[in-house]
Amino acid sequence: MVEFPIVFSPSSPVEFEGNTYRRLTFVRPVNLVDVLTVEPITDAAEKTRAINASLAGVPVGVIAALSIEDQITLNDLVYPILALPPAVEA
Repeated sequence: MVEFPIVFSPSSPVEFEGNTYRRLTFVRPVNLVDVLTVEPITDAAEKTRAINASLAGVPVGVIAALSIEDQITLNDLVYPILALPPAVEA
């Protein structure tokens, strides 16, 4: 079981639209609304960035501005909350 909040601190602060982001906080797992919202996005990396941004409550540009290394670290950290539980067969 994942414990919340999950806090991610990038290797350097992210400046985006006049705001500085020193950490991203995730307080819930992905849900169906998140999945349906990013459904039209075809690129897997863009889809992951959009879901991460939604879960952290920040604009997607903040996630996109992270270094590749930070994006990989972030994805590894939040992976457990990105996966939907498997469907239960009746």
